[in-house]
Amino acid sequence: MTERSDYTDSRGYGDRGSRRDRYDRYDRGNDRGYDRGERSERGYRGDGGRGYDRGGYDRDNRGGRGYDRDRDYSDRRGYDRGNRGYDRGNRSYDRDNNRGYGDRREGNREGRYDRDNRGGRGYDRDRDYSDRRGYDRGNRGYDRGNRSYDRDNNRGYGDRREGNREGRYDRGYGRDRGYDRDRRGQGYGRDDRREGRRYDKGPRTGTLSDLVDYLHVLDNRPYGAYRDTIGHYRATEGWTLHVDYVQPDPYAPPTRIRIQAPADLPGLKLLQDADLLSTRDRRIAVSDFLTRELHRGFRGTNLSIAAPGQEILERCSVIVSTPSDDALDGDAQSDAAAAAAADTDGSPAEDGQDSAVVDLFTVLTESEEGDAAEETTAPAEDTDTDTADAFAAAIGSTQTADPEEVAAPATDTAAESASSPASAASAADAEADADDADAPGADADNERKAPAGVIIEIRARVALPARGRTIRGREAANIFSHDLTREVNAALDLTGERAERLLEHVATLEDHRALTQAVLDNGWVSFLADDSILPRRSGVSNAPMEEGAVPLSAPDSLAATVTLPHAGEVRGTAIGSGVTLVVGGGYHGKSTLLSAIERGVYPHVPGDGRELVATVPDAVKVRAADGRAVTGVDLTPFISHLPGERDTASFTTTNASGSTSQAASIVESIEAGASALLLDEDTSATNLLIRDARMRTLVSDDQEPITPFVDRVGALAEAGVSTVLVMGGSGDYLDVADRVLLLDSYVLHDATERAAEVAAAQPRETTALADFPMQSPRVPLPSQRTQRGPVRTRARGTDSLTLDREDIDISDVAGVVDSGQAEAVAYALRALLEQRFDGESTLAECLEDLDALLDDEGLDALDRRPAFLVRPRMVDVAAAVNRYRRLKLA
Repeated sequence: MTERSDYTDSRGYGDRGSRRDRYDRYDRGNDRGYDRGERSERGYRGDGGRGYDRGGYDRDNRGGRGYDRDRDYSDRRGYDRGNRGYDRGNRSYDRDNNRGYGDRREGNREGRYDRDNRGGRGYDRDRDYSDRRGYDRGNRGYDRGNRSYDRDNNRGYGDRREGNREGRYDRGYGRDRGYDRDRRGQGYGRDDRREGRRYDKGPRTGTLSDLVDYLHVLDNRPYGAYRDTIGHYRATEGWTLHVDYVQPDPYAPPTRIRIQAPADLPGLKLLQDADLLSTRDRRIAVSDFLTRELHRGFRGTNLSIAAPGQEILERCSVIVSTPSDDALDGDAQSDAAAAAAADTDGSPAEDGQDSAVVDLFTVLTESEEGDAAEETTAPAEDTDTDTADAFAAAIGSTQTADPEEVAAPATDTAAESASSPASAASAADAEADADDADAPGADADNERKAPAGVIIEIRARVALPARGRTIRGREAANIFSHDLTREVNAALDLTGERAERLLEHVATLEDHRALTQAVLDNGWVSFLADDSILPRRSGVSNAPMEEGAVPLSAPDSLAATVTLPHAGEVRGTAIGSGVTLVVGGGYHGKSTLLSAIERGVYPHVPGDGRELVATVPDAVKVRAADGRAVTGVDLTPFISHLPGERDTASFTTTNASGSTSQAASIVESIEAGASALLLDEDTSATNLLIRDARMRTLVSDDQEPITPFVDRVGALAEAGVSTVLVMGGSGDYLDVADRVLLLDSYVLHDATERAAEVAAAQPRETTALADFPMQSPRVPLPSQRTQRGPVRTRARGTDSLTLDREDIDISDVAGVVDSGQAEAVAYALRALLEQRFDGESTLAECLEDLDALLDDEGLDALDRRPAFLVRPRMVDVAAAVNRYRRLKLA
């Protein structure tokens, strides 16, 4: 070995470009027994082997690593190592650059790297780099020689792609890999794909068949290519499919789609004939019915829609919108329903039913008889491509449409003008226009003027199929061309047996609304019609018991009669205001009766058995809930003092006991506006309900801070809040009950007189209090996100909500009966906390504003185009607010 070079630093390393200082490579080659310059037996020759002419490893000519700088170095690794840019002999790493690597060997530490001297990490700008890996490195867009990492760029990367950043990135892969990004829209630029149709990338418009064809083209592509399907597509039947969001990978939430159908489709003629869009309640019933039809049809497919329960609720899975919503919403309760509900003396209503709601089922026969005449007198209606194109242009899509696709004929201008606010007609004008359409000579525009602008929007999800992370395009095409088309066309065909079920659905909702109005008008708490089936199939099923159920029959002393728009005269049990005690043996139906009253705040589907059970809409069931949060609640009506001199006038805890939590729920429900409380002894804290004479003697009032509910329930009734209580273990409530219902093997009896006799025969010391202190209005403070992390707003069934990292237990909130309601409560809670609470308005005022907002804008006010939300009651939203552990009060 030779002596160390003069060009050495403190560590003994010399100039790497002249590295004889460490050991002489020539000598080292000889010492090893082979001459590196003569290494032909290993194939290291300039004209063979690996393609390197090592030149005897002439380190002076290696260029930092001994590779001949004159070589092209299109070797197996594709790197021009001779010009790798490190220039090891001159690796000065100018510290002027932000990375801070200075000239570690020459003392120049002004920056970290001298990027200009780095040469883009040594990639020769003049090199071609077209190696066996298929990357045309000279055209890869990175321009490695120009990889200067321009720090002016936000991400710290320079113009790696020569300034072409119109899209997210221009990968610029060479043709060898088959991805010509400039021609990706034309079938990805591959020779083996050019025989198919070529499509433009990005949001698209066209027909449903175009989407199907494109999905075939995407077969076996990377899953992210599904995003190119975002857009809207017309079906030949007249409805339009919107693909709003595409899942980024197979494990992400499903793709969001919408179907928008005009109400003038042939299968939807019933909506006009039966006037099913004239009131808010009828539109809710139509939406709920279509949701159920689609949910039944989507089973076993990749499609999904909100799963409905036994209640008819306002949902956003199907939305029926009309241009005259503002005029119609004010008439949410029809005059017929109000007039019929007011008549409760058993006499039939004289002219009490409006012509709009008289026996909806007659519409079927009338429409069948008139169909033939209409076909001969009315001009043929064009429902082909032109009508569909005009509708796609009129629905206000955010996608850019092809002018040739959305151009509408001149005869469709009436539909376009009808969709504008200035041309929105009132209900009376619509009826008059419909009459004019039947006249001889009426054109197609007049014939469709009544439902013009009415849109039925279906919001659903689809799980796009994949094989690993590869698109299964043919299966996806089958979903849209067969499954979706078949089920949507079937649901929108409101004829025959489906039409009869729809009319029954609407009639059931309207009867329940009228019955609820009768309950309110008469000051009752609830009404349960005779022959109602109250028992459920099982503890996990809300469906009616199929065999062995005993129909409900009202005792004569509690019987009342109401007249409903469709059901006519109905007899049932009327539970009045005040204190109602439900007693009986175990397993005889006490809790079943209370559950029916509890669910009576909602209308039920035909066949549920509880269709004609109605309760005041703001009734709340309260129960003990160990561990719940309580914030600033006045518990003095039930808890006078606590150990440690803790204040009960504004009580706050994150872990309440059973009695404390139930006392707080009673006070909170009254503050939220509840006019009726429902309690079951099985789910209540015993020490809050009763305290008998013996226990009062043993534990004096000074030692017992709890005032039992039995002492307050009478005063609460005087204040206007009624109570229905199931009690089977204590007779103390017999003294304060206004009526006592006895259940014996599911047979209802009036035991009020008998209870009074028992109470008189076995008197007890009167402990009832005369007043009930009301909660002072609480003023919540706004709450903004302060924690880092993902934004989460979701629900898990009907038991729990999640706001970011906070879980809220609502399992004791009995009014939340649908998972969509729980999710809507979560969004409502976030809206209140971050937008409505201002530190000045009371909780009741904020809830009132939220209710008005949902009346005006629907559930879309809570989220952007939600598909699974169901409208909740404000008393249930208040319950979630009260259980939020981070709630702050002014």
